[in-house]
Amino acid sequence: MTSCSTLPNRYKGSDYVNLHTDKKLFGLLNAVSFLIGVIMIFLGWLWRSFEPLLELLRLGLGSYGLWLLFLAAGVLIHLAVHQFLHGFLMQRFSGLPSYYGRKGLVLKYAGNQGYFCRRHYLLIAVAPVVFSGIFLGALTILFGGAWFWLFFCLQIFNFGSAVGDFYLFGKAFRSPQNALFHDDGFGLAIFTEESE
Repeated sequence: MTSCSTLPNRYKGSDYVNLHTDKKLFGLLNAVSFLIGVIMIFLGWLWRSFEPLLELLRLGLGSYGLWLLFLAAGVLIHLAVHQFLHGFLMQRFSGLPSYYGRKGLVLKYAGNQGYFCRRHYLLIAVAPVVFSGIFLGALTILFGGAWFWLFFCLQIFNFGSAVGDFYLFGKAFRSPQNALFHDDGFGLAIFTEESE
């Protein structure tokens, strides 16, 4: 089965996951995200000390404030790139235009009316975190001092904010080979082929 713009007749809905309205799942994913952040901060401290951040504070609140401003801008850019990559791949595989939703300045979701085969949906789910992970990983290796911590904090945000994507990846991975996936930006509908 390949991705398509309309659901074939022989398919029926078998599961639906909404990461926004399922409070128990939302809480679990946030706890995992927090745990990822704590572990990564500890690993960053082992790799490089916190001294560059302390040095920024010694230079004055203006220097630290500027660093925080760069970090906030990086988070907003990361969120936009992440969702645009989801949307680009959805549009590429379905042939239908993707749509995006935002709250204030933050791009919150990407959705599409297409139905994706398992292979395509697995790529849609993890491509943004992998792309950003490689890019930010290279920057953390290339830069030292406070710049290292800026890029490493963005990397922490990259992995921590992608726990929902990892969850949906796992859900798709465990689905039947011929399943189809519809991601409307709010939730994931899984369709399986009816036996004759």
